[in-house]
Order: sequence, then structure tokens, then C-alpha cells
Amino acid sequence: MTRSRIVWFSISLLIVPCLTFDSAHILAEDESNDLSPVVVELFTSEGCSSCPPADKLLDKLRADDVLVLSFHVDYWNHLGWRDPFSSPDFTQRQNQYARLFKLDQVYTPQMIVGGETEFVGSDRKAATAAISEAKLHLVTRSLKLEVKMNSGRPQANYSVGELSENTRLNLAVVQKSDISHATAGENAGTKLPHVNIVRSLKTIEVNSSNPGSVELEVPDGIKPDELFVVGYLQNISTGKIGAAVTQPIR
Repeated sequence: MTRSRIVWFSISLLIVPCLTFDSAHILAEDESNDLSPVVVELFTSEGCSSCPPADKLLDKLRADDVLVLSFHVDYWNHLGWRDPFSSPDFTQRQNQYARLFKLDQVYTPQMIVGGETEFVGSDRKAATAAISEAKLHLVTRSLKLEVKMNSGRPQANYSVGELSENTRLNLAVVQKSDISHATAGENAGTKLPHVNIVRSLKTIEVNSSNPGSVELEVPDGIKPDELFVVGYLQNISTGKIGAAVTQPIR
């Protein structure tokens, strides 16, 4: 591609002109390290020709102290290729961020670090700077999470420490990796590898005095050992992400 190309979508999902530019590693639970990782969220789509470079960058950003998550939005699905990982729930989450950041439009690829800094998802320099800044403000793991299968579905048991006002718990079921072969749309004929693909997300109210339990949704046809669960606390007023942990599905 000889030049970058920008395509935007309005928050109401009406197409206006894709932002073109240039994804996971499971954080090992280590009781000797009580600091939470930096959470990096990428909003992407297999239907957008600008997104593969961002997917590759997300993969390269993963580290023990950087937890990456790939959210596939659904507003590109009408252009010839339906992203098999897309969900309107993830489009809704991106719209929530757009309102928080006071953006007129949503776009792909979009990367968000720590819930507070957003930029074009393939911008390596911006990603490195935002992650470095976020590492200066890591928080302790004030969240405990256990995931077990119950009647064929994963059940997450959680407890949290002291919370600030307006804090919610995000519970994401994440597929470790997969590869698609697009046969239509902007990426027709392209092999599209992905890492840490969010397959379902629940956001729930929590308080420090009451541990809780919630049943999680998993996609059909995927074995539990191909998945893991991420729990991360987030202030819905500021977007700031706090404690984050990962757990396998046992």
C-alpha cells in the first residue's frame, strides 16, 4: 500500500469516510508480583484493510506486564466479509469510549491503553509512549478471580478490594489465537492472524464487601484450553483501568 487511507464511522454507525496505518500473551499469575499489568485494548475488524498492521502490532506489544485484548467490531460486516469474531457488544463498548473521549466518530483500528489514552491502532510510537507512561502508575492486584466449569459453562468467582466510586468489573472470555482466511471484502485473499480475541464480555457492578459469582458465555466449538478469562476493574466515569488478572478455565 503506497499511502495511508482514513475511513471513519459515526457513533450512530453511519459510514463517513477506515483509518489506515500500520496483536496474546497470557499474563502468568505470579504471587510474588502483586502489580497489575497495563491493559491494552484494540478495536479492529477483518473487514478493514487498515487493521492487519494493528493486529500485528498488538501481538508484538504483549509482555508479562502488558495484557493485550482484541475486540472485533461489527460495523464493517456489510462490506462483503463478515468478521467471525465480531459482536455488536464490542461496537457498543467502542461507542462508550468515543463518548468518554468526546470523539465525534468511531474508527478502526483504534488502540486504547489503560482506558485513558486512545490513538490509531497501528501507531507503534504512540503505543510505546502510552504503555511506558501507564507503567509509571501500575496498581496492586486488588482483584481475585477463579474460573471453573459448571454444567458446561465457565463460572467466575471474584472478590475485590477497596474500590473507588463508579468502578465496574469487566469479565472477558478470551481466545488465545486464531487465523482467518478472508475470501471477500477489503482483505480478500489475505491470511489474518489474531491473538487474545475477546469472544464475550460482561460488565458488572461490584463492591468490596460482597464476593460474587457470574456465569460466562463461551463460543460453540472451542475447547476450554483454547480460552482464558480476564478480569479487570474500570472506572466508568473516567475510563481508567485498575487491577487486572487472568485465569485459565479449569
